[in-house]
Amino acid sequence: MDETAAPDITPAAPAPADPAAAPQVGGMESFLINFVPILVIMVLFYLLLILPQQKRMKEHANMLAALKVGDRVVTSGGLLGRIETLGDEEAVVDLDGGVRVTALRATLQARPEVPSNDAPPKAKKAKKA
Repeated sequence: MDETAAPDITPAAPAPADPAAAPQVGGMESFLINFVPILVIMVLFYLLLILPQQKRMKEHANMLAALKVGDRVVTSGGLLGRIETLGDEEAVVDLDGGVRVTALRATLQARPEVPSNDAPPKAKKAKKA
């Protein structure tokens, strides 16, 4: 019996790559890659939510500081009236007809530009078809 050696069919192990040539991501680079999307979300959150809210709060504070007796205001409950007395924290609002309410100054929402009670509102004419 002639025994011949069986050919070696196992694949040769790949040659080890040069560690200097292979790109490797270090711990700090990996951290930065993962942190960038979080940073972008935080910036967008600030620009879209926090900045506009701060602007509205500043405008409201300026409006409250500019209030004076006789100004027309809307309370937080939607009541429309004229300021009779104004204190540091409270305001007495006349709702017409002798009805007076005391409202916290911070709850006054706006100074509406409404026509005075002297002129009746203009009625719109209906179009005939």
